[in-house]
Amino acid sequence: MDTELSLRESSFKGGEYFFNRDNQGMEISVERHIPDEEGEYAEPGFSDYDVLVYVNYGRKATEERIAALSGLHLLRFETV
Repeated sequence: MDTELSLRESSFKGGEYFFNRDNQGMEISVERHIPDEEGEYAEPGFSDYDVLVYVNYGRKATEERIAALSGLHLLRFETV
């Protein structure tokens, strides 16, 4: 994946995270997955993972890009 991520800050996302939006509208957000002040995880079903990568794009393109990367697993895909 030839993507440059920029460092951002958000109290909503628990501090620093990395983000990119390309010219085709694909958004990637790389975030630490740590519990909040009340001990709750943003994604409780994936509490075993320290880092989550969110991709906002079409399913087929997302699956192909994730499959090409070593060490990443597509945990869930949802359409909203």
